[in-house]
Amino acid sequence: MDKKIVFITGVSRGIGLEIAKCFLNDGYFVINPKIIEVSPEYSTAETVEQFICTSSPRKKRDDLRQLIRDENVTNAFIFCNRKRDIATLKQSLERHGMDVECLHGDMSQSARNAALKRFKDNEVRLLVASDVAARGIDIAGLSHVFNFDIPHNPEDYVHRIGRTGRAGMSGRAFSFIANEDDQSYLSAIEKLIGKTIPTLQGDSKTDKGSAKASSQKPSAKTDAASDDQAPTNDNKTATRKAKGQRHQNRNVEGERDQPPDCSGNSFRDTEHTPAFLLKHPA
Repeated sequence: MDKKIVFITGVSRGIGLEIAKCFLNDGYFVINPKIIEVSPEYSTAETVEQFICTSSPRKKRDDLRQLIRDENVTNAFIFCNRKRDIATLKQSLERHGMDVECLHGDMSQSARNAALKRFKDNEVRLLVASDVAARGIDIAGLSHVFNFDIPHNPEDYVHRIGRTGRAGMSGRAFSFIANEDDQSYLSAIEKLIGKTIPTLQGDSKTDKGSAKASSQKPSAKTDAASDDQAPTNDNKTATRKAKGQRHQNRNVEGERDQPPDCSGNSFRDTEHTPAFLLKHPA
């Protein structure tokens, strides 16, 4: 009786294909099998709207928080490249009143399961994660993916944004570009997926259905709460003036507040007597 064997894998290239070849060479599978792909390799879903956000290393956290406020975020993955940055970003978001959990490879399995359960149960809205969450985790109705750090490997980008826009639902993915290295990683990603990702225009509120954002002045609350704001030139000038005033007001014992009056024709007419004329005890 003829037998039909179907080998199903979520990744038809790389490791998955190598395993299939091993079985073929050992005679376990039929020769010259037919390969059926649901979608082209490394393609991104049409249900995911993708945007690029230009920023700087100092402003990235501020820009991320503003984007989260402006977007209608139901729940979101926020991806970082380095595990040490995950804790820093989590603390920053918590300081600004956002409910957030973290997920990375250094956590124990029980801790990872607990964090993921809280996220799935909608106890927290944001999950800051490493690429450990980019594969094999299916969250129903995930609305957003934020690449706080753009991935160095272009294939990781496809897996990251693939967490949203699943099962025919729509999703939105934002990636931050903060330096020249990020720009080179973006070029590699666009080459892999075969499309140019539009850049989000403006500094704040996004407009659903387009890649443009309407300009909006940051609120006073946001400015006051910012933990990444660099000192301005006015602040630096005021600091220097304050230091100079303190220096002027500082008197050393034995010194006069002002220079002595040295007017007159002789030492007797002045308020100052040179040290060499003073009588010192033997």
